[in-house]
Amino acid sequence: MPRRPLSEISNPPRRGKDLDSFELGQIAGLHKAGLGVREIGRVLAQPSSTIGGALNRITVQSTTAPRKRSGRKITWSPQDRRAIVRCIRYNSMLTLKEIKVRSGVNKSINTIRSILKKCGLLHWIWKRRPHSTAKHVAVRLIWCTVRKDWTKDEWGRIIFSDESSLERGAGKRPQWVWGYRDEKYSHTRVKPVKKGRDISFMIWGAIWIGGRSDIVFIERDETSPRQGYTAWSYLKVLNAQKQTIWSPGMKFQQDNCSSHTASEIRDWFKANDIEVEEWPSNSPDLSPIEHVWKILKDRLNDNYPELINMGKSRKAFEAFQRAIISEWALIDQDLIDDLIRSMDNRVNAVLAAKGWHTRY
Repeated sequence: MPRRPLSEISNPPRRGKDLDSFELGQIAGLHKAGLGVREIGRVLAQPSSTIGGALNRITVQSTTAPRKRSGRKITWSPQDRRAIVRCIRYNSMLTLKEIKVRSGVNKSINTIRSILKKCGLLHWIWKRRPHSTAKHVAVRLIWCTVRKDWTKDEWGRIIFSDESSLERGAGKRPQWVWGYRDEKYSHTRVKPVKKGRDISFMIWGAIWIGGRSDIVFIERDETSPRQGYTAWSYLKVLNAQKQTIWSPGMKFQQDNCSSHTASEIRDWFKANDIEVEEWPSNSPDLSPIEHVWKILKDRLNDNYPELINMGKSRKAFEAFQRAIISEWALIDQDLIDDLIRSMDNRVNAVLAAKGWHTRY
């Protein structure tokens, strides 16, 4: 009798799936208890043909182990695999179509993808990292070797500082959207992109276990040839924040940009009796504050989407500035502390990479 549409389904039979060892054991036990094929089928919600076939296997082969499937027949040879891997080793940026042409393997794109997967070769967007020379790598390796046995308390005595350029709307994560095929390029399903630079600020901040500095909006040096950010700009930041961030027994960390290594900056640290932690060049992966900047940018994009449509008026500048100050203060201090406590993992990652790039 056919089932009435939309009526309740009771114990629907499953199809297309092999029985596992437990299910075969159930069938064997119920059969031993005296149940027939149809009774076992009703109990386990399986077709009688499945139960009969299983009992035949159990009786003839004397096993409840599931039957191994042969799987799809392999259509490629070891020579095909070697040719494809050779192409990847020669040029890791080839597309699947280019691999097919250059390797001479006359297989489908899906087959080539399957071969690469079986060889353990993955495909990802090229990671962006600072350019490093052999000298940079050697310095990073020495720096990490010296500090590989530091305790969390020793890392907790470091004040990590850095500058970052915050541009309104920049740094957004890729966003997926649902829609029908003909809506792919609809104005309601695309993300408008503005040309040129938007409103931006150069900011400075510092973090340490249990605390953080104020966010400082760095002033340009109008007396410099390009009216950019110089040692004069950095000196104003240090003078303004010294009382906020500094306490005896702490060390100050900064990167090696020219405004940090200028003679007047070195003299300032010496005059204020502040010890500066030596830092390897081109090592943002070792600095936990780099991740805090990413968190700050994500929070701004998520919590202030209306900023992007405010134009470039003074009101828009002030609103963006207030949002930066607010979101910086709202970042969870426990999260900042965990990032600093990850320094031993960062150091070990650099050592494992022999001084080269890491996932941080």
